[in-house]
Amino acid sequence: MGEFRWINKTLFLILVLQFTAETGQTRLSFTVRAGDDVTLPCGNVINSHDKCRGTSWLSSGSLGKTAEELISHGQISNSVIGKAKSSRLSVTADCSLVIKKVTHDDVGRYSCRQFRSGRQVSDSQVDLSVINSWWRYIIVSVVLATLIISVVTVNIWKRTKGSHTKMEGDAVHHDEDEGPVTYENIGEPSASIRLH
Repeated sequence: MGEFRWINKTLFLILVLQFTAETGQTRLSFTVRAGDDVTLPCGNVINSHDKCRGTSWLSSGSLGKTAEELISHGQISNSVIGKAKSSRLSVTADCSLVIKKVTHDDVGRYSCRQFRSGRQVSDSQVDLSVINSWWRYIIVSVVLATLIISVVTVNIWKRTKGSHTKMEGDAVHHDEDEGPVTYENIGEPSASIRLH
């Protein structure tokens, strides 16, 4: 059971640490389970801003959905996104966006925009994907099947190699002083022939 948890955590970590490059800019990509919390980092924070007043977060969501402003100059946009969603959002001291109890509605591209004197000076993007419990079981099953096949293959290879080496060792023995020695079966023959 402990090994299963280790594989599960390793697989989850691999999924979380996906990176993609687009137009010379690194964009982070997070994949989390539905119901988990996630912290999306703002990759271009201006250090001189107090309480993230120069930071805004936008979400483009899925295809066909217009971008909505989640955080406007460090403050949650309650009137734009509604109370249900805004109650799950918060901003950390380093201007990262925290989304609690992630749902499939949270899937999409998030943009962290930095403003100085009312002008946008930088933009970084983070992609968020959400998987169900059943996706997790499929992924874990594939990993376990691959692990089992690998162990069986190594076992078969070791047994084959071991029996091949043993057969060669039984047939001829080389002694440095006496030269090659051949072993013969000196037991009773399995068939007998009579001559008249």
